[in-house]
Amino acid sequence: MASPEKKQDYPFVDIFDEDEAEKSFLLSKPTCLIILGKPGTGKKTLARKIAQLWKCTLIEALEVIEENITAGTEYGLKMQELLFGGQSIPEELITKMILKKIESPEVAHFGYVLSGFPSLSEEYMTISEQIEKIRNLKLKPNFLINLKCPDYDLCQRLSGQRQHPDAGQIYQRNQWDPEIIDKRKKKKDQHKGEDEEEEEEEEQEEEDEAAADATMLSDILPHLVQRPEDFLENAEARINLYKDTMLYPLEDMMAEQDCQYLIELDGNKHPNELFASVIARLQSMGLRNGALITRLQNPEEELSEGMETDELFRTLSSFKIIAPRYRWCRSRWGRACPVALKEGNIVMGLPDLAVSFLGKMYLFSSQEALREFMLNPRPYLLPPMPLPPCKVVVFGPPLSGKTTLCNWIANKYKGKVLDMDKLIQPCMEEARKKIIEQARIDAIDVAISKVKNKLEIEKMLKEQAAIDAQETGSYKETDEYEESEATKPEEERSMEEQSRDTRSDTSKEKTDNSSEQEAESSVDTKDTTEDTSTSRTDGEGTTEELNEDTSINTSESEVTADHPEVQALVEEAVKIAAQSPIMLPAEVYPEVLEKAITELTKKNKDRFPGAPEKGGWVLDNYPTTSEHWLVLSEKGLLPDTVVCLKNIEKNGIFLLRRLYLTNKDEINSKILERLTDEALKKQKEEEETRRELQEVLKLKEENQQPVKPAEDKYEKYEEVEEHSPLETEQTAQMQSVDSKEEPKLKESGDKPPLETEVIPQVQPDRTKGVVEPKPEPEIMLPEFPEDGFPDVPEIEPFKEKIKLFMHDWQILEPGINDSSLIQTAVLEIAGQTPETLLNQIVLVMEKPFKYYGWEISAEDLDEEADDLQAEGEADEELEEEEQEENDEDEDKINEKKRHMGDTKHFCPVSLKENFILFPGIAEHGAIYREKFYYFSSPESREKFLENPEEYVAHKEPLQAPPLRVCLLGTHGAGKTICGRWLADKLGIFHIQFEERLQEMIMPKTEKRVGPEFDEEPEEDQIDMEALFQELGDSSQTNTETETESESAHENESNKNKEMKEVVLTDEEEIIKANIVDNEALTPEVLDKIVPEWWTKEPIRSTGFILDGFPRTFEEAQYLSERALCPDVAAFIQVEESDISDRLLPPRLKKWRDRQNKKMENKKKLKDMKEKIKEEKIAKRRAELLAEQAKKKEEAAAYREEEEASDEEDEDEEEDIEMILEEEFPKEEEVDEEEEEQEADAADRMKNEITEKYETDSNNLQGVQEELERLLIPQITINGGRKPHIVRYQLYSKLKHLVENRESIFEKCYPISLPLARKMLVLSYKHPSSFGQWDPIKLLRSLQVSMG
Repeated sequence: MASPEKKQDYPFVDIFDEDEAEKSFLLSKPTCLIILGKPGTGKKTLARKIAQLWKCTLIEALEVIEENITAGTEYGLKMQELLFGGQSIPEELITKMILKKIESPEVAHFGYVLSGFPSLSEEYMTISEQIEKIRNLKLKPNFLINLKCPDYDLCQRLSGQRQHPDAGQIYQRNQWDPEIIDKRKKKKDQHKGEDEEEEEEEEQEEEDEAAADATMLSDILPHLVQRPEDFLENAEARINLYKDTMLYPLEDMMAEQDCQYLIELDGNKHPNELFASVIARLQSMGLRNGALITRLQNPEEELSEGMETDELFRTLSSFKIIAPRYRWCRSRWGRACPVALKEGNIVMGLPDLAVSFLGKMYLFSSQEALREFMLNPRPYLLPPMPLPPCKVVVFGPPLSGKTTLCNWIANKYKGKVLDMDKLIQPCMEEARKKIIEQARIDAIDVAISKVKNKLEIEKMLKEQAAIDAQETGSYKETDEYEESEATKPEEERSMEEQSRDTRSDTSKEKTDNSSEQEAESSVDTKDTTEDTSTSRTDGEGTTEELNEDTSINTSESEVTADHPEVQALVEEAVKIAAQSPIMLPAEVYPEVLEKAITELTKKNKDRFPGAPEKGGWVLDNYPTTSEHWLVLSEKGLLPDTVVCLKNIEKNGIFLLRRLYLTNKDEINSKILERLTDEALKKQKEEEETRRELQEVLKLKEENQQPVKPAEDKYEKYEEVEEHSPLETEQTAQMQSVDSKEEPKLKESGDKPPLETEVIPQVQPDRTKGVVEPKPEPEIMLPEFPEDGFPDVPEIEPFKEKIKLFMHDWQILEPGINDSSLIQTAVLEIAGQTPETLLNQIVLVMEKPFKYYGWEISAEDLDEEADDLQAEGEADEELEEEEQEENDEDEDKINEKKRHMGDTKHFCPVSLKENFILFPGIAEHGAIYREKFYYFSSPESREKFLENPEEYVAHKEPLQAPPLRVCLLGTHGAGKTICGRWLADKLGIFHIQFEERLQEMIMPKTEKRVGPEFDEEPEEDQIDMEALFQELGDSSQTNTETETESESAHENESNKNKEMKEVVLTDEEEIIKANIVDNEALTPEVLDKIVPEWWTKEPIRSTGFILDGFPRTFEEAQYLSERALCPDVAAFIQVEESDISDRLLPPRLKKWRDRQNKKMENKKKLKDMKEKIKEEKIAKRRAELLAEQAKKKEEAAAYREEEEASDEEDEDEEEDIEMILEEEFPKEEEVDEEEEEQEADAADRMKNEITEKYETDSNNLQGVQEELERLLIPQITINGGRKPHIVRYQLYSKLKHLVENRESIFEKCYPISLPLARKMLVLSYKHPSSFGQWDPIKLLRSLQVSMG
């Protein structure tokens, strides 16, 4: 395989992406021109013509004056006042209006044609100052147009001008002078006499001109007057003034200008000629005219605001269309108003306020927004617009990550996080201060009254005690005093109890550590109280004396707010008020939020270039209640996006685990505390039981009576203890405290908790009657999965918080969904990172501002039919051609006219995900950005519509996969020879499918299998092997024979042994059966062979020629099911005779070789049989001779005469020969089977080739049908010619697929020249950098110049 040559990449001349081209235009400077020249050279006339065609703004003194007066501007009102007063307009005012017009938004978009500036008048600014103003303009002129005219001709022209006093129109001399008009008529008559073949239209025009001249001469000529400035002497003075004051400064300015952008014209030419030359020059420079904005209105059709978006845009796209098939396109703004979005508000536009600009549709929310856009649309369409304003509210349960996500969103859009908890904190503190102050005021009055009541009661009790003391004695005084202390007023006692309850409720809400501290402080307080009571008891006398003194002093003075007891009660009330929760009204939240947003708006524009004024905030910790959402809506502060974080998977285990890990120490301490309390309680119960048992045993010892009830009771207790569920759940399934907590205890130096102390336990010993201590089981935390949490009562508060949030969200969600402008994103947080959550939120926020696609509907097909009908009416020739075609061809032609997307007719999803060119099906089509896309399946279409930008081209065309070709043909068509040559030529891989199958099983078979490689079994070979065996068993054979037989036997045994050891897998058996018996390969086997050629490197990025696959309809169907499509299928077609001529000679030669080998084997077999027979005869003769010799020895004693013995020997020899003849008779020649003759073999082989050819042809026909259904291109090559010709034809038909690989997705659509000009004038399409030059000829000329 040769390495492919790398082509040099050249940059695009034009911008590839349409949005980038639009951005480039919006950022470009509009065309600006200044027309210079002497007074009267026709500057204003030329400027008006250029402004009208080039769609730019005409700036001229008279035009500016009329515009300001009509618009009623400040300058216009001032000019009206001057004119009504009979005064002239000062030069200063005119200059200011011209400069302001140049800096207006309208000129910033359309550009300008400036005429009459600099002015000859130096009343306000000198000429040099005026030229300096031009040099310093923000929009400097691109072109300077200088009109030259001789002074004499110019004076004659000016002096011949006349003006109609009523209309104000100026007429040149050739328009009103009768002599000049008569001369022109005579010239026309002479010209008519010379050329009599003039058209009727020209004659009609001449008649109209003659009638107009006659009317003018009769009606207008008497009323024409000459202006004072047109008098000859005044005209000459003006021209001289121009030459003296302005000519040289202008020449200096023109000298500074690039000569390429300086246009000098002959002022004596007709204005139309001058205009044509200027336009031609501008077009040759590649400049484009101003982009027009077209109102999309149809007086006959009213559009309601309630129309569906698709229906609305479908209707608007047909208003004032450029041409059939070229409708207005949808923009990324959709129905949102661009002007409002630039301000930071998402407001839907009105159907009646729709416009088209740069081929796209836009809707506006008000007339003011439409007016601003019509003046200059560029600021509203330039990047980063359209961008969501970033008004986001994030809801979520505790520790759901909402604060982190808020920061990510704010960082993404350069905004700011508004934490409602922090914003509302000042209001909370202020409200708390008010509550405390009010509580203090109320508590003072209540406390004063209580103290007064208390003192009065004490005084009464003292007096009563004093009277009783005198009667009963001093020992009773103390008792009465204590009794009086016990009988305190109920109000005072209830107040104290209420304060204690409040403190206890507050302490319950604190954490576990604070609760322990409060417990310790309460213990200390209790001890202090006891000490105080003890001191009171011990020193009764002193207390009585103090109380008496206090009561006396108090009674003498009034109780005030400074009283100690009053202050104590007030402080207690203030403390309770400070700890009470603050509930602010719902209306406070939007007020606070509005202030924060107002402050943020002042700095919003500094976020990034082009940032909207409003927005840029992400709200966190806002209350999740319908009441708060309602007041937010009434205040007009609703967000554009609401994000709700949830954890629904596995019953919220992810969030609960996070809560557990965050509060692990606190929860674990509470769990251990609970388990410790339960263990202590259990120990107390056991101790009581043991105490009772000890008492029973003691009584038993004393009374020596059986105590079965007590023992039964203990046994019962023991069983309960063994089977206690508490022990099973909390002790048997405990784990040791986390190792992370042990270092904390060591570092802190605190005492170990109670659960670590071992409390001895005792058990009764029934044999001895004594109780032994029982060790306490260690208290451990409950076990739980690694990705879970301990499901214990301590987790319930967290579950309640999550349930509360979900309940509030379920109530709030319908209210949010009522607003169609709010995008809602409900996200699952399980298994998500902040980055992935942010990406999902960004998709939701930016989805309204992205291009979207839709399935091809009946409405789209109706529009296409209307366009076809309109095209047919406009082009009669095309209509005639279509009438000649049948219906099927007509449908194909119509489909070819469709404007296809970036992947042409291929499926973009298959190309992106699998890097495969899968021809899409029109039935599975969709439309995206007014272009058609075809898909391989409905599932692929759904993927595309979900996120189209992922599958289309952006800054450059999509990369096409390498060439993939299926080379098919019958057996013997020459596929392998052509495929190997073509792969080497193109630098791609050559894959022979059947060879690949052989490679997969050869490691085990160690040879190729199949009909072509299997040798025919030979009976002679088998007979020889048997003879070798027989020969090897003979003991009297020579050494050579033994060696040959042993080696043959060994080889055969080794072959049999190897054949027995080969064990093929199921897949290999299927492959072998396919090769040998043509059985079909299963999809599972094909999955391990075929897909890697499309998916694995280096073949994936290089390409291949797949030789001999698919072979059958089923294999072609497999490619369809697996979406493994080649670029093209090449079929090499050959005739049966060609196949026979190619395959028969080698097969016949092989047959001859086999026959010759067979004859040799037969000869060897015959010789070997004779040899074996001789060996056997010799062996038998030896045996017979041995027997005869033995018999002779036995009969030697009886033999007397030698003659007799000699006769016996001869008889015996004759007997041996007879025996050998009987045992080894001569083999009769067996009639051998008739050998196949060469002609018969040739006929048989021809029949086999024919059958194989027919089978392959039938299979290939099914393959062709299936590939045609898949829309795979097919090429046919005549394989009956010489191999080099076949290879050349094949290469020439595939060459364009390789050379034009980069533009495989591009498609050109021919349009007429008038339509092209119309598109450019209306800015429907962007002009190419080639202008009107032919790019093909430019390329060829470049290639010729480069040699």
